[in-house]
Amino acid sequence: MDTLKKNIITSYGAIPFVEGMERNELILFTAAGRIHGTMPKDDTDSYIVRVIGELAQDYRDERKIPDDVLLDGNDGFLILENVTLYKDSTTINFPSLTVFFDQIIAVTIGNIH
Repeated sequence: MDTLKKNIITSYGAIPFVEGMERNELILFTAAGRIHGTMPKDDTDSYIVRVIGELAQDYRDERKIPDDVLLDGNDGFLILENVTLYKDSTTINFPSLTVFFDQIIAVTIGNIH
């Protein structure tokens, strides 16, 4: 189910694909810290996008849950690539990160590099 929150976050995430906005990153604020990254393009051949998609489908298949049925407790998730997590004075880099929508407090775009 698409919610206003998901729509706003994914819309922000698409801004770096707009001409002239390529240097921007999606910036998420969570209890874990500030997360910077980019959403993979829809036509990407990203390994992590394929793996997460397969995991979600395997979960459904093993439990015989039809594709058109929402999963209990699943608010959805967002896959980011080229991720940096800032927590206090600590910086951690990840090639990719799956962030669950219910963990996101606020969102913006920008580039602090």
